[in-house]
Amino acid sequence: MLPLLKVMGGGHEMTTIQMRDAVADKLFMTAEALSLHMPIGPQNEFNNRMGWAITFLYKACLLKRPRRAIYIISEIGKQVLLEEPVEIDAEFLRSYGDFNKFYDSLIRRLRTPLS
Repeated sequence: MLPLLKVMGGGHEMTTIQMRDAVADKLFMTAEALSLHMPIGPQNEFNNRMGWAITFLYKACLLKRPRRAIYIISEIGKQVLLEEPVEIDAEFLRSYGDFNKFYDSLIRRLRTPLS
């Protein structure tokens, strides 16, 4: 999540595709790495991880969404970058926005067996 927030740190609105491409460039992702798929199903692994990173940062209010599929860094997100965190994970995000409510609900759903 930290590379994504750093990419957004420029303060420009970006589409999810622009965000994905910028993070891939920042991380020097190879074409091979970008083509990997999830172990189950046809979904692309990098796209999946980017989707979760965007959702987590948005739910923690570090990103704002002025329009559908368009994001920009929030003032809170800018402040986080000024603190120069080493990494951003779910535990880190627990002190921001409504993230706890979202995350706890997500964990409950993942632990509930499918019927």
